Amino acid sequence: MEDVVGLAELPPGPVLAAALARIDPARVPNNDLLAVLTAQSRQAAHEAARLFGVIAQVGRAAPTFDDGAVYRL
Repeated sequence: MEDVVGLAELPPGPVLAAALARIDPARVPNNDLLAVLTAQSRQAAHEAARLFGVIAQVGRAAPTFDDGAVYRL
């Protein structure tokens, strides 16, 4: 049986990701599955937002030969 206590209170980010990584959904009691699903959905949305943010930065990056340059259009 997996411990899912406190998942609802954890904000999305590294701590929630670590908590979810320790949970085997096949071992979660039926009554706790929706809590795991909700937490996993929050974490997925958080990661999607970060991904889209990086995609936006790639689109704004100015071409340069300087490997250390941080220049956006």
